[in-house]
Parts: sequence; C-alpha cells; structure tokens
Amino acid sequence: MSEPSSSPGERAPLAAVEVTPAEPTAAVTPDAPADPNLFPGEDAAVVAAPVRSTRPRPRLALPFDVSADPRGGFGASVGAWLVIAVLTLVGAHSCAPAQVEARLKRQVEVALRDAGVGYVTVGMRGQTVVLGGVAPSADAKSTAGAAALRAAGPGGAWSGGVTRVENQIVIGAPVSPYTWSATRDGTAVRLKGHAPSPTARAALAARAKALFGTVIDETAVAPGAPPEQAWQAVASDALGRLASLKSGAVRLSDRRLTILGEADPAAAAELRTFYAQPMAEGFSALLDVTAPGQALDVPGVSGVKLTANAAADTCQKAFAGLLSRNVINFDTGSAEVSASSQQILDDLGRVARRCDQYSIEIAGHTDDRGDRAANMKLSRARAEAVVRYLVGLGVAPERLEAAGFGPDRPRASNASAAGQAQNRRIEFTVKS
Repeated sequence: MSEPSSSPGERAPLAAVEVTPAEPTAAVTPDAPADPNLFPGEDAAVVAAPVRSTRPRPRLALPFDVSADPRGGFGASVGAWLVIAVLTLVGAHSCAPAQVEARLKRQVEVALRDAGVGYVTVGMRGQTVVLGGVAPSADAKSTAGAAALRAAGPGGAWSGGVTRVENQIVIGAPVSPYTWSATRDGTAVRLKGHAPSPTARAALAARAKALFGTVIDETAVAPGAPPEQAWQAVASDALGRLASLKSGAVRLSDRRLTILGEADPAAAAELRTFYAQPMAEGFSALLDVTAPGQALDVPGVSGVKLTANAAADTCQKAFAGLLSRNVINFDTGSAEVSASSQQILDDLGRVARRCDQYSIEIAGHTDDRGDRAANMKLSRARAEAVVRYLVGLGVAPERLEAAGFGPDRPRASNASAAGQAQNRRIEFTVKS
C-alpha cells in the first residue's frame, strides 16, 4: 500500500507501530502476586537473565531497508538515524542561499523603516547585513545597526536570522531642502533628487515604469525627508498627475508639491479641483499649468512672453525686467528675506520655472562699507536664501547656482547713499 508523500522540507511521517502478540514464555501461578514491572506473561527470572527477551517488541517501519547490513543491522540503524537527522536540518533551511538573502533583506528593510531610519541602504552577504548610506547622527547609525540585527529574530545559522551587521553608514547632515522631481522627457520620464529609503525609491521607479514605460532614475537615498509614508504617497500620486499632462514636471521640495506644464483644459480643471482639497501631513500644492502653446505674461514687463521652451535671452529679459522695477530686500545685516519681497520672489519663481532648462546664477552684491570678508560672506548668504525660496516654489535646484561678490562689482559709486543702495542687490544671469 502506498504512503502519502510529504511536502518539500517536511520529514516523512512515521508508519504506524505494529505489535505482534507473543506466546507466554512461562505459566504464572494463579496465587502469585502480580508484578507491576512485568509485561503480561513474563517471568521475573527470565526478565532478569542477561539474555535478550524472546518477546517480540514493537517494530518501527522506516522508509529504507536496514536488513542488508551483515553486522546485524546496528550500523545501518545508526546510519539511518543520522540520515533522518540530516534531513531534519536540511528541512529547516530548504531555501537556496539567494532566497535566504532576499528574505532577510526584505525583513531588514522593514525593520529599518519601522525604526525611522529607512534611508539606510541594505546589502547582503549570506546572513551578514551590510549597511550603507548617510545618517544624520551617531544615534541614528546605532539605531540602524540594532534594528538590522534584530530584524529576523535571533541570529545564527540554525535560526536563519541575521548573524552579523557591518555598519558602514556615514554620519552627515540631512538633505535640506529635500527635493525630488519627475519630468516627462519625450517618451520617458526622468526621476531626480532624493528618496527616503531604497523601498520608496524602488516603488516610485516601478510606478513611473507602469505609467510611462521608460524610466531614467537618477535619484539617491538620503535622510531629511518628511514622514516617509506621506511623502511617498504624495510623490506616487504626483506621477499619476504628470501622466495627464502633455508635457511638464512634478517637483517636491520638502512639503511643497509643484506641478507645471501644459495640459488640455479638462485635465487642468481636474488638477485644480483635486489640489483644492487640503493635503495630509502639512503638504501643499502649487499649480503652474497652461494650455498647450499658451505663453506666460510676465507681470509689469511688456513685450516678453514665456512659453514652455523659452529662449535663454527671453528668460534673461524677463528677469531683468522684473528686477529693474523691484528690489529684493533683506533685514539689515542679515540674510533673512524681508516679508515685503515675497511678491517679487513669487514672480521671479514663475519665470524661473519656465526657464530652468538653463543654468541660472543668482549673485549677491553689497556696498563697500564694513569688512570686505564679512561682505563677501553676507552677499553669498543672501544669494543662497533666494535660491532656497525659489526651490520651495518648484524651481529645479540643480539649475540654480548661488554666488557672492561682496563689494567687488559695484553698479554705482559708493560715495553716496543712493549709489550704495544700488550696489546692494541680487542679480539673475541665465547661462545657456
């Protein structure tokens, strides 16, 4: 009769024990007291004798034949039990090494994300975890190492967990502002910026591939993002909105999402309706979507219209026109932008979003009063403050360059207060 097969990795079920009743070897005197230590029909003298009992014992049916051993079956029995022990061990670890590594890597990534250090990169070498990337502090590095070691239960080859952690994480400052973008590039989509974890990076690349087919992924994992789940949800949804545009990009800077490009009226109306609702975790959206071919009027600048692919000299005229009528003000002696300059910066941001296919230099200048080294430092700090503001408006950060020239490039004489005021300025230069 055939036996049911066991599933891979399980021990074969033992056959039922079959006992054959034996004939009694000696009569038991009816009036003799029964010995509780004897089987029925056994004589105490026989049991005590140094010979093998003739009473048949229970027989265990094994899935192999041990009767072929000429030494009486002892060696084969020992070998059989060794085989069973080996099969048991193998059954506990039936996965191939590559499968064990893949399982452990998934468990470690989940543990790191739950510990708030999901930006760490994970590599596997057998049951050894290799951690890399950048963490904002020594505590974060230590937290990542501990979480990885506990990710799959107790370590060791028998338990199948992580046996060792090589912590190669570098301590560095969190990325700020934290930017990510997706841009339609012909039939492909190009991803840039940062993602908070390898899992988030892979998920967004997969989402982009499903929507657009071809993905050019230039993102890097780094710390500094808002809460990961909310950040990833906003970025993933933005990719879907990008698919409704004829051309354009979606950009995240910290918690500000910017959608810019060209879309049919119906798609543009749907975007406005969707993002009119409050977003989770303090995120907000800025829409800069026009009809295909529609030019952008620059406030206060006549004769300049910006299309989606404006020429470099058109962009330069737009910046110059805006700054000729307005001044970016800062608090005295500081790099803090004055609240009175918000409108001019918003207008400059609209132009910069249409022109960031080019590199844009933002340069700070001062008058000649005070220490030159301090003025050089202050002029650059003010230029960097403007860059941060524009990045927050959705301008591509990699296209912006801050520079500080202090008093070295005066526009007017510093002999008068009026001349000094002209020399304290921010300039935009478009580099094609």
